[in-house]
Amino acid sequence: MLICTFLFCTAPLLRCQAKIMTYYNGDADGDNIISIMDVTTIQRLLKNLCDDTYGLIEIRADVDQKGLNTSDAVAIQRYLAKLGNPYRIGSEANRIVKSDNELPEIEA
Repeated sequence: MLICTFLFCTAPLLRCQAKIMTYYNGDADGDNIISIMDVTTIQRLLKNLCDDTYGLIEIRADVDQKGLNTSDAVAIQRYLAKLGNPYRIGSEANRIVKSDNELPEIEA
């Protein structure tokens, strides 16, 4: 995917690469399987027992889109126990991830 940006019509065309990350909603550990290990990964991250340098665990595990917390782990446990799935856990999701050379967003 190519995103082009113009700056004030006098600047040259700047090209920035953005990557699209595809994952399964709730797949915290990134193994493409929703399991109890995803719940464990969330719990370990919340207790600072593992590292999420690039924020990928949080992206994949934040099923309610309210920030990663214990509610996400509980929602995944409920999904595994077949007690409902209001957050589309297990469905494929996409997210645009900025690359290193992308310009920061500028507020007007």
